Amino acid sequence: MTKNVAAVRVPTPHETSDASNPVNGAGFTLNLPNFEGPFDLLLTLITRRKLDITDIALAEVTDEFLEYLHALYSQGTERALDEASDFLVTAATLLELKAARLLPQNHEPLDQMWLF
Repeated sequence: MTKNVAAVRVPTPHETSDASNPVNGAGFTLNLPNFEGPFDLLLTLITRRKLDITDIALAEVTDEFLEYLHALYSQGTERALDEASDFLVTAATLLELKAARLLPQNHEPLDQMWLF
């Protein structure tokens, strides 16, 4: 079951809302076929089982983040490094969740599985 999920981040007074600028202070947002919104919301929805991790292409998430990071890096390295660090922690968590969901949950010891 695939759901389309969309979220809109409302800018706070200190944020700009220039849509032509990919790095407008709103943080990293995704625009995937089945999810649009802030990156941290993606993790929240997956951990609360509102969105299935197997429906998310992590390669597309990574590609979008790299584009965002290149734009961010052109404005300065400190924020780019902070964002990259945060992304790596969240991406590692998503990867762990996806691997756990995709791998078989067979709890038999390996030596007994291969006995005929």
